[in-house]
Amino acid sequence: MLQSGEKRQVTWFFAFKKLLGGIGSKGIFGLKAAVLVGALCTPFIFSFQYFQHAESISGAIPPSSSMIKATGIFVRKIKKQGIREVSYIDFITNDGKNYPADGEAWFDGEENLARSNPPIEVYVEGFLLKNGTGSFFATLVKLKDGHLLLSPENAMNALEKKRDYKNYLGFICMVIFLWIVSLFNIYKLQKKLSMEV
Repeated sequence: MLQSGEKRQVTWFFAFKKLLGGIGSKGIFGLKAAVLVGALCTPFIFSFQYFQHAESISGAIPPSSSMIKATGIFVRKIKKQGIREVSYIDFITNDGKNYPADGEAWFDGEENLARSNPPIEVYVEGFLLKNGTGSFFATLVKLKDGHLLLSPENAMNALEKKRDYKNYLGFICMVIFLWIVSLFNIYKLQKKLSMEV
């Protein structure tokens, strides 16, 4: 039992649970609880999103992977995913082969090309991501008259940027910031609860 004037020791874990229990509270305490929940949930959401993205654009690149060289058209299609309609693009060669291109693999202007009516025939070089099992990634796109819509240098630079983890540094900094704020809030709450008798 506490003597008069004696401080109660409150653990960090107790302060953490108390702050977490403040979800739905109004005012500053509710805001601090929401920041803590953000700090707890964001890394999991980030991990799921990052690895889903990273997996879709992974794999060997030419010359280690086989190149596809063909003339054909890009076609935009709509597919139902649950209650949402998702737009995707296929590259269909003149000999009837179909190469789906995931949104991560699109080049600038590909969607406009796929929406053109009548379809515009193009010469395309590219490869399949995920070591030949993924989406089609175009590395060169030319019109019949030789006008270049996508150069190999621009395509490979774009893929390199998409694969660079530094694109996520802002998100990582946000997670670190949420954790710092949450740890500070837990510390302050622990001190406050320790002083209450």
